[in-house]
Amino acid sequence: MGPYDDEKLGFHEIAKNYYYPGWWEPGVTSSLYVGLEAWNELPPQYQAVLETVTFETTNWMVSKYDAENPAALKRLVNDHGVILRPFSQEIMQAAWQESRDTLEEQASADAEFRRIYESWNGFRKDIFEYFAGNELSYSGFTFPLG
Repeated sequence: MGPYDDEKLGFHEIAKNYYYPGWWEPGVTSSLYVGLEAWNELPPQYQAVLETVTFETTNWMVSKYDAENPAALKRLVNDHGVILRPFSQEIMQAAWQESRDTLEEQASADAEFRRIYESWNGFRKDIFEYFAGNELSYSGFTFPLG
């Protein structure tokens, strides 16, 4: 899940190798799904409450993990003797391809899934282009500076 939760769960007691990056979940996220019909039946003030609560919960969670994970990772390595190991490019590529193949397989079997997947995938391609130029360039510059 991440160093903070992994430490709390005691994973360092049974596994001394800590592999990164977490390709399946590169960042903390949460979701609340409400069917459109059910959403539309809610009074506007209930919709506003749900929007506010989910927004604040996500902000709190991301902030908490951003603050807790670095210290937990240091403790895992320095206090518990955990060894950091990167996944190889071959493993990362295979995981990426398997993920894409699984999504395509599901989309082939279910028209509604395909509709959602195509919309999501189009959006993902657009944001990947942005992040590759902006965020990746910034990260590549700033993270080595320490």
